This record gives sequence, C-alpha cells and structure tokens, in this order.
Amino acid sequence: MSIDRTARIELTEDRAPARRVDPRGFAEEALFFGPPDAPLYGVLHTPGLMASGGGTEPIYPPIIHIHSFGIEQVAAYRMEVEFARAAAAAGFPALRFHLTGCGDSHGEFARLTFDRMVDDVRTAVAFLDGRGLGRWPVLLGVRLGAEIAVRAAVALGGVRALILWEPVGSPRAYFDSLLRSLLISALAQGRKSGETVASLTERVRAEGSVDVLGYPLHRALCEDARPFVIPEGAAVSPDALVVSIGKRMRAPTAITDVLGALAARGVRCETREVRDEPGWQFNENPSHVCPALTETTIRWCRERISAAEMAGRRTPLGRIEVR
Repeated sequence: MSIDRTARIELTEDRAPARRVDPRGFAEEALFFGPPDAPLYGVLHTPGLMASGGGTEPIYPPIIHIHSFGIEQVAAYRMEVEFARAAAAAGFPALRFHLTGCGDSHGEFARLTFDRMVDDVRTAVAFLDGRGLGRWPVLLGVRLGAEIAVRAAVALGGVRALILWEPVGSPRAYFDSLLRSLLISALAQGRKSGETVASLTERVRAEGSVDVLGYPLHRALCEDARPFVIPEGAAVSPDALVVSIGKRMRAPTAITDVLGALAARGVRCETREVRDEPGWQFNENPSHVCPALTETTIRWCRERISAAEMAGRRTPLGRIEVR
C-alpha cells in the first residue's frame, strides 16, 4: 500500500469547512460540528459517488474513529488518517474527530470524563445522521478509545460493529501504565525522582494534574476511571473485531478480558493479530504507519458487513439528541 504523506487538508481562516478530493475518488472535509458553544473538530471522508454528488446512499455504514489519550493520540494520528482514507476508498464513510478539549476541539480538557466522551460520540453520530450517513455506525476505538467505543455502543444502541485496536481493558490500569512510563522515562535520562505510581496518583488527586510526557493527566478523568460492566440485556453490537498489535507470543490479559465481556453479552467477536510495532509508542518523524493494520481491518469490514445487508436497512437511526 502506497502512503501519500503530502496530502493534507486544513480549515479556512473563518473556520468554514475545507474540502479536497483524493485521486482515489473520495472527498475529505475538515469541519466543526456539534454545539455552537463547544464544537468538535473532525475530518469527514466521503466515498465514491457521494463525494462527487452523484449519489446520496452510502453502500456501507460510516466508521467513527475514537482516538486514544495524550501522546498516544498524537503518535497514532497518521495511522488513523491512512485507515480513514483507505476505508473511504473501499466505500466506507469515515469520520475522524477530536474529543472535547483534545486537539482542535473546543471544551475544557481538565473536566473531561468518560460520560463526556460518550456524549461526544453521540454528537458525532447525530452529525452523520444529519448528513444522511448515520445508519448503523461502526465505532473504531484505539487503546483508551476502545473503552469509549464499548461504552458508547451500550449508551446509543444501533451500532453495527465495534473495531477495537489494542484495547486497554481497565482504565485505571491504563492510567497507572502512563504514570509508570513517566518514571521509566526519567530513569532513562538518568534522573531518580523518588516518585512511585502511587505517589504520582496522589499528586493527581491533590494538585489536579500531573504532566505525562507533555500531556496532562487530570484528576476528573482519573477519578472517573471506574470499571465499566456491560449491563445484562444491553444491545451492544452484533459483531466486534479486536486487534492485537505487537510481536508477542500471546494476547495480553486486557484483550482477553474485553473479549470475554463482549462475548458474555452475545457479541460475535473475532480477533486478529498484526505483527508490527505498536505505533502509539513512537512519536516519530515521519509518523509511524501500519499498512497491515489498515488492510486487516478493512478486509474484516468487507467480509462482515456486506453491501447486500446494508441495502436491506433503509431506516436510519432515530435522530439522536445532542446533550
């Protein structure tokens, strides 16, 4: 798969949508959507005839990207861009967007919670519904974004599929791992701070935040990191793809835990292993990309979600109120 690292799209100075058409036949539109007082930034990738105005019905459901946290959002950004472009080229509308207070979205990052992030996904679905694209969305979550995808699927209903790239499992354990990476980074630079994960956690509670490799970890999110149990009878999603990325002998416990929780609620789960370096661990220039991850995910989408199936679903999701 060839990678075009030069293609980019930016908003105009007045924040009006900016648009480009890719040689592969899809369009990209950078825009803001959602509440006027706290709009979210996103890029909508529209495939085929829809991009040229020659058709209004998408062949496949839209894929909504939910990014990870802090440095992982930045490091994995290019992988998400390449996937969204490949998905649009394959016929899937794709929306990449920034959660409240993250990246170019408005809002106060220090007050971000899991409920707020689920509401952001609700806002994204409502936006796509307004564009005629909101039928049976696919939620793709990266790392912590996978946790948000599962919670959003339960809250929204009507989600066609979940795609979880290296889910973190326990949010509390994930935040502990971020703090541990801070300690390891200090040791690698020859600095012994005397801090521990426990003492850093206490600093977050007492001071409100701790800087983790240039990105703050705030008290509101840490205190909200309670285990999420999928309620019995919840309509999560018919299908889920859980992708393990790395060069390990077996999937980590976090992934097996997520698979077990989904399967217990009737979700048909499939797993794939991509033998590559986890891109979110490298803030490189040029950015890390993973063509195998893109190809594996799109192949699964086309096998699991057929055009014939979607042709029989002409009733879009009900309008979802933005709270």
